[in-house]
Amino acid sequence: MTVNKAVKQTITFLFIKNIMERQRPLSQAIICTVFLCLFSVFLPLYTAVAQQPDSPAPVFFTNEISILKKRIAAHEQNEAEARQALEEAGKALDLAIKKNNTAAQDISRQAIALSEEALSDVRKQKARDHARLKAIEASLKWKSIGTDFGIACIVKGEVFKKTRSGMIPFDGNSPIGAGDIIGTGKNGFLEVALPDHSYVSMGANTSIEISELNRDKKQSLYTILRTGVARGKLNIQAHCLQHGRAADCWTPVYKITKLFAASIRGTEFNIEQNSDSSTTLIVFEGVIEVTDTNTNKPVTVSAMEQLLIRQDGSIHGPIPVKTDSIQRWWEIFP
Repeated sequence: MTVNKAVKQTITFLFIKNIMERQRPLSQAIICTVFLCLFSVFLPLYTAVAQQPDSPAPVFFTNEISILKKRIAAHEQNEAEARQALEEAGKALDLAIKKNNTAAQDISRQAIALSEEALSDVRKQKARDHARLKAIEASLKWKSIGTDFGIACIVKGEVFKKTRSGMIPFDGNSPIGAGDIIGTGKNGFLEVALPDHSYVSMGANTSIEISELNRDKKQSLYTILRTGVARGKLNIQAHCLQHGRAADCWTPVYKITKLFAASIRGTEFNIEQNSDSSTTLIVFEGVIEVTDTNTNKPVTVSAMEQLLIRQDGSIHGPIPVKTDSIQRWWEIFP
């Protein structure tokens, strides 16, 4: 028996006892019968209300569910088309071999390779979105968590969360709030959905502090922590405009040593810690503004450019970055 149930039963008993002591014997049975009938009606209603989440989930998460379901349906359609293309390329290769057509064989094999690559990519994207959907739907059942919190969508290997109570292994089944530090070990991977309309993927040996999540100000602040000489890696996808009006978008800010990297809407970028204590920032989509807080001079980094930030705070770049030089570690899933 839970404490709440015991308290309810005690209150009910005392209430009935008090009524019976004050009424004539003839009316006691009638009063008790009426009260118990009313109690049996209103108790389920009370229980249903009490079991509702104490705080509404961030709007981003409720909107994201419908977006993810649409994306998964699109993935399934693309997967079917990729399978069909692979099957047709296989038939073409069989025919080319039968006719001993070397040129047609080469073309068919190239088509097979491209179809296999497309099928693998779409399956990874579908698996990731399924994991995101499952995590967000589960989080809507959490209680007493406030309105500004993050959700772990993918947890692999060694992952931890440091709260005010200390360092604990993190399985993703609890919210991530302001003041928490989340991180990965040497074989860890973590993807987090945040109320500022962004997904953050963390590679091995990476730690960040959730410094601020403020819906009223539409401001989020994250401090990137360095763990020895380990090379931490982050991929940030901030696609606010997929979820509503521009006026509803937050301003995510990432603090890197003495610098702040402020992302704008419609942005994807990487932050990578190097072994020499410098940091590389690579922008894939949109524009990032990096500001040295000592000089207050901003530097703009556009799509397919990178910036090097030395340990002393000096900024080098931006310079163009080649697509084939980027190792897309955050897409290796499942």
